[in-house]
Amino acid sequence: MIRTLLALVPLLMIFSQVKGQEVIPFDSEQWSYDGTYSIEEYKGAKALLLSPGSTAELPGISMKDGIIEYDVAFGAQRGFVFTFFRMVDNINHEELYFRPHRSGDPDAIQYTPNYNGVHGWQLYQGPNYSIDYKYKDNEWMHIKMVIKGARMEVFIDNMKIPALEVFELRRDPVAGYIAFRSILTDTRIANVTVSQPNTIQFVGESTQVPQLAPEVVSSWEVSNAFAKNRLGLELNHMRLEDLAWSDVDTEFTGVANLARVGVLNEEENTVLAKFIVHSEIEQLKQLEFGYSDIARIYVNGKAVYDGQREFLSRDYRYQGTVGFFDSLFLDLKQGENEIVFAVTEELGGWGVLARFVDLEKITVF
Repeated sequence: MIRTLLALVPLLMIFSQVKGQEVIPFDSEQWSYDGTYSIEEYKGAKALLLSPGSTAELPGISMKDGIIEYDVAFGAQRGFVFTFFRMVDNINHEELYFRPHRSGDPDAIQYTPNYNGVHGWQLYQGPNYSIDYKYKDNEWMHIKMVIKGARMEVFIDNMKIPALEVFELRRDPVAGYIAFRSILTDTRIANVTVSQPNTIQFVGESTQVPQLAPEVVSSWEVSNAFAKNRLGLELNHMRLEDLAWSDVDTEFTGVANLARVGVLNEEENTVLAKFIVHSEIEQLKQLEFGYSDIARIYVNGKAVYDGQREFLSRDYRYQGTVGFFDSLFLDLKQGENEIVFAVTEELGGWGVLARFVDLEKITVF
């Protein structure tokens, strides 16, 4: 009997955290399901079992700021367990997700925005976006997501401080519905509660968003999407004035998320992203840059670079994450120079970033 009571203690500690809040029953009309699922008893809880590729939505709950709590259990095999929130629709929302197979690694837990159906994990790594965490294999873990404005704190089990602090959620803070999705693995969820208290307090310290260095390109003009095979070694065969252009500001990491304006499909997966450099003299200037996934760079209409950073394209460990990993020397003429990146998306994020090693005798706009 004592052994049984001791075994129940961890469960009681988890389930007590939702006491006082109304758990949303999985057999209620509040849920909408897509794919294969079942409702079962699992280790002391009424659980929803989501099979690989299945989704459970709460379409009737509209939440901008609030607290989402649930218990989750999954095995150690390769998979992805998502919580979507502030869902405008199925392709525009915020995402928190777990990688069971990356337990203990720096990207075990990750936040990313989703713009126009492009899941941008290659663009959002490191502080503010991903953390390491050692999972409990097929055991219940309690998740608490505290969301307000541009901030989110994520707690696991009985943590007093958040496991993940997101000090700048990337999408505009608008009300939306909530969903859970399991990819490549079975996932169990229990004790789902959603609350929207009048006052939401954060535990962690308020973090100022870092400022961009002046050498980083801070804004890009981005075209609508088109087929990659339209590209040549020169841009003069394309009528750039016939493309639809939008401004995309650079985020604090230096990344411009092209999916904010580029709507992707199988035929049209490439956009042009450009900026102007005014040079006081003829000179060579070193530009450091990164992209996801394929890029061709043009200076004053002529191609000077062609490369790719696709997921797993170099070896089985290659992730294709972005950074200032590449460099080239731009041959600038005196006056205005147009720098154009043609960026193609394949998987995991559609982005570009660039910075000059120095700004002597140039102005970027």
